[in-house]
Amino acid sequence: MKATALLFFSSIFFAFFSCKEVGPNINLSGGGGGNDTSGGGVDTSQKKTVLIEDFTATNCTNCPKARDIIDNLLSQFPGRIEVVEAHEGILSYPLLNGDPALKTQDGLDLVKYLNDNADAPYWPIGAIDQKNWEVSPGIFDVLVDRNLWTTYVQQELDSSLAVKLGLNFSYNDVSRQLTGSVTVNFVKTISDALNITVLITESGIVAAQLDGGTIDSNYVHHDVLRDIITNVSGDAISASKTAGSLWTYTLAPYTVSSDWNADSCRVIAYVSKAVSALDVLQAMGTPLKN
Repeated sequence: MKATALLFFSSIFFAFFSCKEVGPNINLSGGGGGNDTSGGGVDTSQKKTVLIEDFTATNCTNCPKARDIIDNLLSQFPGRIEVVEAHEGILSYPLLNGDPALKTQDGLDLVKYLNDNADAPYWPIGAIDQKNWEVSPGIFDVLVDRNLWTTYVQQELDSSLAVKLGLNFSYNDVSRQLTGSVTVNFVKTISDALNITVLITESGIVAAQLDGGTIDSNYVHHDVLRDIITNVSGDAISASKTAGSLWTYTLAPYTVSSDWNADSCRVIAYVSKAVSALDVLQAMGTPLKN
């Protein structure tokens, strides 16, 4: 009983206070390479898919409310949104003995990449296509409050496409190796430097979550970031980027952790600007096991 009370009051304390967290240096080793190609299997009829990156934590009182917003958007716009739930920061740790660790170094590195090398200012907070949004007159931010997500997602869904993607991945259940490629079809000529990012998420993870003032010991987490296979910022696209051209990124063989449920994992790829603005031009995901 005393342990339960202590856990509850420490949860309330950490929900209102945070401190700077310093992680190790970012690992800048890449996960694959690219070359020009004339194939790819890109569905030319595809529409804009929006990327939501939700920076969240298990000891965050309002994080379940942010997930409710995401679930509502997913039901409104099926097949048009990819989600990454990045657990990071001082409030992200297992609340109960035996709970899996959802916090990752990649989650921390990602929020620092999007937020000028600073931690997330609070939880939950998110990026919508990694755009720098005008959150109030003259004030711009990549990380925005959950109450703005629906508006920005709807705006992005209506935007025209500059690139289209084709995913061609294969997973071996015995070796647990993921191989494959992503083909980028340039619909418009692009002068900006571009990166491609490939990552893995996992859904259906049961771990305790603070929800309001209570702990839900059976909370089910979805779209949890497990690993960014490429650089956190993405790997450079080495292509002419002229309208009508194709380029393929080939993934180096990647071993999926035995701690993850491969049946519930998803591979997500996206193309984004690489310098100054970080806008995601297109995102696409597919189950690890097709």
